Amino acid sequence: MALLDFGLLWYDNDRNCPLTGKVERAARRYQAKFGRWPNLCYVAQDCVGEETEWQGVRIVGALNVLPNHFWVGVARGGGPEPQAAPRAHERAPVGKG
Repeated sequence: MALLDFGLLWYDNDRNCPLTGKVERAARRYQAKFGRWPNLCYVAQDCVGEETEWQGVRIVGALNVLPNHFWVGVARGGGPEPQAAPRAHERAPVGKG
């Protein structure tokens, strides 16, 4: 399972914005905060049918991500397709700021 080295939890419930628009907002905030474009975004399982990619960001449905939440960051390693976002004890500490 790919894990995130750094992550940002983003909430976006704008009904007029498509999924990719919400991922873009989360990715831009991540880049502004950490100075690097993310490559992985976990979303609620029912938000995305199959794993997809948008501007270099893999969008993966996860059972443990709530609707309208986006866990975005940089994947560490690689390996098989992630089935769920990393749990709190598996996450690297998020930088302050």
